[in-house]
Amino acid sequence: MNHIYRIVFNHSLGVYQCVSELAKAGGKSSGRSAISHRQAGVVLSTLSITVLGMLSISSVQATNYNNGQTTVITTNPYLVTNDVVENTNTVLQTSDAIVGQTSSGTLIIRNQGKVDSDNMIVGNQLGADGKLTVTGNGSSLLISDNLTIGSAGKGSATIADGASVIAEGTSAAGDIFMSLGRQVSGEGDLTVTGTNSTLFTEELLIGHNGKGIAKIEDGGSIQATAMSIGNKKGSEGKLTVTGTKSKLSVDDYLEIGYEGKASATITNGGAVQTDVMSIGSEVGSEGDLTVTGNNSKLDVTYFLEVGNAGKGSATIANGGSVQANVITVGREKNSEGDLTITGANSTLFANASLSIGNAGKGSVTIADGASIQADGVSVGEVNGEGHLTITGVNSQLKNDNSTDSYLIVGIYGKGSVTIADGGSIQAYNVNVGSGDTGEGDLTVTGTNSQMSANALYIGTEGKGSVIIADGGSIQADKVSVGDYENGEGVLTVTGIDSQLNTNSLRMGLYSKGTLNIVNNGRVTAGYVGNYNKYALSELNFDNGTLVLAADQDALFDKFNNTNIINLATGGGTIDTNAFNINIFNDAKITGIGNFTKAGTGQLSMNSTTKAWTGNTNVNQGILQLNGDYIMRNGEVLGIGLNSLTDYGQLKVVGNADISKGTLMVNASNAVQNLTGASIWNNVVSASNLNSEFSAVNDNSPLVGFVADYSDADTVHLRMVSPPVVVPPVVPPVVVPPVVVPPVVVPPVVVPPVVVPPVVVPPVVVPPVVVPPVVVPPVVPPIVVPPVVVPPVVVPPVVLDTTFVQAVQSQTNQTALDLASTLDQAIQDRVNNSNNALADALISNTLNFNNLKLAAAANELQPLLMGATNRIITDTNYAATEAVIERSLTTPNRGVWAKIIGSESSHDEQGGITGYDADSYGAIVGIDTFINDNLNLGVAFSYIDSDVDSNSRTLNHEMTAKNWQVLGYGNYAASAATQVNFHAGAGSSDVEGQRHITVLTNATAKSDYSVDTLQAGFGIGHRIGNELRNFTPFAQMNYARAESDGYRETGAGVYNLDVDENTYESLRWTAGVKMSQAVTPKLALTGQLAAAIENGDRRSDITASFIGMPNANFTTIGQEIGREIGIAGIGLSYTASPNMKISAGYRGEWRDNYDDQGASIALQTRF
Repeated sequence: MNHIYRIVFNHSLGVYQCVSELAKAGGKSSGRSAISHRQAGVVLSTLSITVLGMLSISSVQATNYNNGQTTVITTNPYLVTNDVVENTNTVLQTSDAIVGQTSSGTLIIRNQGKVDSDNMIVGNQLGADGKLTVTGNGSSLLISDNLTIGSAGKGSATIADGASVIAEGTSAAGDIFMSLGRQVSGEGDLTVTGTNSTLFTEELLIGHNGKGIAKIEDGGSIQATAMSIGNKKGSEGKLTVTGTKSKLSVDDYLEIGYEGKASATITNGGAVQTDVMSIGSEVGSEGDLTVTGNNSKLDVTYFLEVGNAGKGSATIANGGSVQANVITVGREKNSEGDLTITGANSTLFANASLSIGNAGKGSVTIADGASIQADGVSVGEVNGEGHLTITGVNSQLKNDNSTDSYLIVGIYGKGSVTIADGGSIQAYNVNVGSGDTGEGDLTVTGTNSQMSANALYIGTEGKGSVIIADGGSIQADKVSVGDYENGEGVLTVTGIDSQLNTNSLRMGLYSKGTLNIVNNGRVTAGYVGNYNKYALSELNFDNGTLVLAADQDALFDKFNNTNIINLATGGGTIDTNAFNINIFNDAKITGIGNFTKAGTGQLSMNSTTKAWTGNTNVNQGILQLNGDYIMRNGEVLGIGLNSLTDYGQLKVVGNADISKGTLMVNASNAVQNLTGASIWNNVVSASNLNSEFSAVNDNSPLVGFVADYSDADTVHLRMVSPPVVVPPVVPPVVVPPVVVPPVVVPPVVVPPVVVPPVVVPPVVVPPVVVPPVVVPPVVPPIVVPPVVVPPVVVPPVVLDTTFVQAVQSQTNQTALDLASTLDQAIQDRVNNSNNALADALISNTLNFNNLKLAAAANELQPLLMGATNRIITDTNYAATEAVIERSLTTPNRGVWAKIIGSESSHDEQGGITGYDADSYGAIVGIDTFINDNLNLGVAFSYIDSDVDSNSRTLNHEMTAKNWQVLGYGNYAASAATQVNFHAGAGSSDVEGQRHITVLTNATAKSDYSVDTLQAGFGIGHRIGNELRNFTPFAQMNYARAESDGYRETGAGVYNLDVDENTYESLRWTAGVKMSQAVTPKLALTGQLAAAIENGDRRSDITASFIGMPNANFTTIGQEIGREIGIAGIGLSYTASPNMKISAGYRGEWRDNYDDQGASIALQTRF
């Protein structure tokens, strides 16, 4: 009987159609009804064989058939224990054969041997273990009825090396088939391996009632009419097809999990071909399919069902491919289907259609570069639930772009589609929420995630939602949101770089359509409007942008008071590009958010359309209001200045009253690359303008803007700068020779001179005296002669400031001199219209307050605020100490070496940066007697320093590679008194980085050299003997570090030209050293001392910005304590009379600075 197989939707005709059972088999009559008939016959046949086997009690011995003749076995059943059939023309014929009746049994067919049998069981009864092997070209087994591997026991069959097994089916009853694991306890294992190794059978059941495993490998093949894996409830079946040219061909149907559990794997280039495949066929079944590896293929001529009535899963991975005509995932009610395609070159081809969640639950995932190509895809088709996910770069779903190809999400069921992380969909028609009960959701999220379509319908008759988020994009020729009655569509574009691009965007035909552009989302359209004025259309902006791609006579066509265009808190932007746009007369834009007009074109609207209560910003082009316009009390009009010719303008065709409004100048790029006078004409114009703004504000703390009302019915803008404040000059402070108290700088020494911003030739303006530096100066009103037109209106002082005023407003005023240089740059920019440093400063400080301006100035200070030379000097003292320590020992001839490591820390104080330095290196020396009293030597040292700033406001890094050559000696004034002396020179290679983050993200890099000199002498007198003594000593050391001038790179206009710099140190030290023998070879050593530093108190540095070489500024370095405490302890071990090893710790402490180090020394003498 020809039953109805399924109901499908014909998208071309727009109707549902019934498909017959014959259609399932492509016109063949074989189907599931046929297999049910066969199973009844099979049970009878097997029962007969089993009874015969149990009745046979004859003794059977192992036999080798190899005589090249035909042998007919008349015993029935023929019980095989350990038989071999081999050699050409050797044929064994039997009616029923059992290999392993109750115990083990083996049958080997090889070397062109042949066996013909009606029936054969391998592993018959519980406890049996049968093995069948057919191997070699020409070797064969012919079964005319049934072949069972593992009836109630264990059975295995191997077809290898070109052999063949044929179950050709000659019984009229039609009950011929082959089974693995026939009964519940049965376990059957089949392997077909090697080129030309073949199994031909009518029907193959892998796991009939028990467990079955089949493997096709290394070029083997199986050809069957039908195959079921995991046939009956409780059964388990497993199929593996692996290796190039390994193949399974099934003429009719292949079921993976008919009632039981089953898995099939196609891997390493294996191939499977079948007319129909069902995975998880019946209720309670579970099936799993895996196709993995390059050239691994599954070809299904008609239907592929993943989760027909049970649970089905399929995975296509690592370059595998599957092709079918119609693919259904989750076909019947309560079924569950899951399909995953993952990995580059992994592909699924649905020649006709792919249905996900037909009446059951279906899920499809395309990941990691895989692809699906299908003419039609439906997600949530009848009353099912479907989910489709495309994720990962190059992962894609493609239609063939014909006019009848489609992607439908939620036909009459629930459907969802997600495109994420670079995935893509290419389709012709996309419909989300199609039927009256359908619910569809489509999400495109993540950078490079995209969908392209000819048409996108959202909420046709059902409910549809489309979300474009986090950098995703959709490109469609036309987009319709909300179509027929009862339909409801919502389109949301949200997130930076999220965008919709379309030629036509319509909202509402007979149902509700909503467009949300939020969180930096962007919609680009050639047309935006309604289908008709009765539609319930809604457009919501919340920090979103609508970009127009063509001239429009009626933007928001057919919108009226029943439709909503709303500006939420984040506001909205309409970008006209260079087009002329007119908003539909009845449209009204409402809401509390700000409205921004962008693009160089003109946007025109009626005054009644402007119903929002937030600010109005015209960043570019012209915003035209048709009708009278009265600014509300406190209303803000923002004008964007980008260049002298690119700026925003408001034009009122009617009367304009701006007396209660504020003009806000948004000078984001106004001063970039400008030449000539900084004037912007006609920023506001009207047919009749008879009032002035109540205030003019701007977003730049460094320059100001004034409104010019000199021309009738227009407002112009001029840029001005606040006065430059010259910081007080601090005279040099006389420092006592030893102990210097902190220098108290008087609050004001020289009052700053304020230069008026506008100089009028006929009038001489006297200098203005302002209050002390800590109070920002007040600009006096400028008296302008009446002949000068127009008068200059100075903006309120509170709106503008200078770097000097910003620094003076903070407790940290170390950057005052640098701040003055920055203010000079701003003044030069306003007066001369050409200063690259000022351009960058103005652009980078928009909306800065005094705190951020001061932080910006502080961050521009030179590397470590000039401390580099002092750090190098302190580091090199470690080598000096090693030489002195060597000189104070008993004079002798020898070679010595010392490994040096130290960590020093200098705290930040008074806004001047501190630092943390790690230094590691070594010194090697050799010395010899000149005479009985004089010993001379030479030493070479290398120390590598890594320094990081220790500051709340600076982030500086420095490395220094320091080397020195030192000559040294000691003179024995007496047996206990030694005089030491040394002198040397060296060089340091310095690399520095200043990280700038307040103004911009840049790093100023430097690379330069420092020349060093050292000299010193001292005396020590030992009290005691060599085993136990203490030695009072006194020492004077001088050091000098002179750095080259250098120019930074990497930070543009914020790079510095740094002058040459010199730092000198003169240190007097006195103390005592001790040595106490613990054993004859081991001694404990120690040191206590105090020192006075009489060198430079600070390490000041002078520099200029590369674009202003004549505007030098000086950064004052930090003082550190002059009084130094020194302590050390160590161990000395005399390994032999000529070798000594020592290790020690030494620390220095002074106000705001400490240095601690460790060393290991080796001394030898010869």
